[in-house]
Amino acid sequence: MAKVKVSKRVLGKIEGLLAGINPEVDFDTFHEIMGLIYTETYGSCKGFELLDSWYCLSSEYPGFDELADIWLAYKNDDERYFGMGRLTYLARYVLEAAPTDKPKTASSRAKGN
Repeated sequence: MAKVKVSKRVLGKIEGLLAGINPEVDFDTFHEIMGLIYTETYGSCKGFELLDSWYCLSSEYPGFDELADIWLAYKNDDERYFGMGRLTYLARYVLEAAPTDKPKTASSRAKGN
């Protein structure tokens, strides 16, 4: 994964928006959200950690390794740029609210927490 510096402000904004989105989304919406996170974080490890922390609560969660493979294979072929604005729109107006349980991070799942 790309080792780039992403601002804490951007990471915090994405994390806050994901907290308001139920991870039980359809295939196309998942890929749109993943693409938005990937674009905003330049494919960074931190971006993947946010995606994994959010999506691990989904019944469709493929597991850490498979999700990592999907992330690494991602290429934004869309000529349109949808970033933070689109994610904000989805979180506020389109997608249902997330469950109130706090998502587990990859590291806490590895520890069995």
